[in-house]
Amino acid sequence: MEFVRRTLTEWPLLPVRLVRTRLGVWWLVLVGALWWLQRGDPRADPVGIAVLAGTLGAVVCVAGLAASTADRAALAHRLLHPTTPAAITTGRWLGAVSGATLAICALSGYAAWSTHAASVGVGAPLAGVVAAVSASASALALVLVGGHPAAVLAFLWFLFVSTMSPEAMLGLGRHGVPATILAGMLEVGPSVWRYREVASGNLGAAAHAVLWVGAGLSIATWRVARRGGRRL
Repeated sequence: MEFVRRTLTEWPLLPVRLVRTRLGVWWLVLVGALWWLQRGDPRADPVGIAVLAGTLGAVVCVAGLAASTADRAALAHRLLHPTTPAAITTGRWLGAVSGATLAICALSGYAAWSTHAASVGVGAPLAGVVAAVSASASALALVLVGGHPAAVLAFLWFLFVSTMSPEAMLGLGRHGVPATILAGMLEVGPSVWRYREVASGNLGAAAHAVLWVGAGLSIATWRVARRGGRRL
């Protein structure tokens, strides 16, 4: 119970930064761009839009909550308070998931009132939330190591690379070395193509997300503890 209380003390950072910092602006730009794509293309897939909202929204929120040099330095000072590295990282992860889920709900709500209403159901938002859960944890681990450049790389990965399946990547690169490496990363890492399958009931994709949550939060917790050890 004490861990839950300490974790929840980190969550209010999200609404504060959505309102008072550029995080809110970038969140609106992302949601607006995906809404424009969904509205402008009658063939736009609600599941794909929801998963993109989950992954990209997660990266944007993680960047706004933990990527700056000042944020990462402040993590050590947070440990001066009665909290733990695990509570700090779990709270920031929960905040990023919440921000991404808000984007998913906005876009899925629009889809439910559009021509795609019959094909939305609960599958699209569920797939988006699973994607957000995994992407938030992996992005948090990355930005605590590499800051904003790592967040940019994660954003580009989810937007341009992870939408392709490993088979499609191998076919595109004609089985060259770069294509083989990227296909391996697509098979192992968090990706849009995999989490789309959650909408059709693929439990393996959901299990993959759970594994990445565990790995991402473990690495992020280790980074916070290490940073705190250098500063305390």
